Amino acid sequence: MTKKGVLATLISGIFGLVLVALIAAVDPTVLKTFADGTRDMNFGYAGLFALLTLVNIWLTAYKWKILSLSVSASPEKLSCFSFRAYTAVNAAVSQFLPPTVATVGVRSLAMKAYGYFPIKAGVALSLFDKFFDLIVLLPMLAGAVCLFIGNSTLFALMVFVSSIFLCGIGVIWLVSSVQMREDETGPLWYRKVESVLAATRSLRKPKFLALIYGLSALRAGVLFARVLAAALAVKVFVTPIDLFTAFPFAQLTALVPVTPANLGIAEWTWVGVLSGVGITYVAAAAFALAHRMLHFVSVIVAGGAGMVYLISTHQYSPRPFEGSAEDPHQRPE
Repeated sequence: MTKKGVLATLISGIFGLVLVALIAAVDPTVLKTFADGTRDMNFGYAGLFALLTLVNIWLTAYKWKILSLSVSASPEKLSCFSFRAYTAVNAAVSQFLPPTVATVGVRSLAMKAYGYFPIKAGVALSLFDKFFDLIVLLPMLAGAVCLFIGNSTLFALMVFVSSIFLCGIGVIWLVSSVQMREDETGPLWYRKVESVLAATRSLRKPKFLALIYGLSALRAGVLFARVLAAALAVKVFVTPIDLFTAFPFAQLTALVPVTPANLGIAEWTWVGVLSGVGITYVAAAAFALAHRMLHFVSVIVAGGAGMVYLISTHQYSPRPFEGSAEDPHQRPE
């Protein structure tokens, strides 16, 4: 990272901390409620939160591995456990970098450093991966909007379930059938999209897309279960329906790469939506801070364990990629 990039990251981190401090500054009782919940924490639910964090890392690593193997000529180079270790380290690093940089850049650089495939292929796979993570939030967002504007829980559930299938069918058909003509003189956005589609051509088969969509949906369910565990761990009274309403909005803040790990932005989103559905400001703010604390601790511990594994197995040492940037399959015999 350049000096300018480091400076930008530091500034964004400070900005995120200021946003978090403002949450506490609005009402002095927020910190007391947060401290009380932390002191009287239910360690059973805190442990469940940590376990679900590991499940999320496993699902993310599994999805990343099957995406990677589909474009790699050497699937034996990296074990499943190594993918999980890299994913855990990436999750830890993500706490200190803007989401887009962490997800697209760090993971791609790790794969290149290991000599698995070039950065160009890694970036294309990361964008492909995150596209499906975004799509699976749309059904939840549809149900959340129904709840937020006052529709019944049953109606919101019907919208949510039907949207899961409609989004899945629509995105699988669209991605598998879309074709873009190569145009070196076209607009930059067109050339970027065409480049991603070209790099992921082997992935865009209906059965494979259905698997990726299903894994993304399962991962979203795990993340929501983790949110429920956080509320129960710190004994903040927020109903599952209220959390479901706020969850997709908080997840979508990852599209706003302003602060490291959406620090401050995600918290204000939780507070804003939960307050909008009738939860007190203090309870909403205490939950947002507790969720951040549990998330930070769990991914740092997991990332540390992943780094120990990579170092002990000598898989952290950079090595040159043996193929070409244009053809990730090209490797010497």
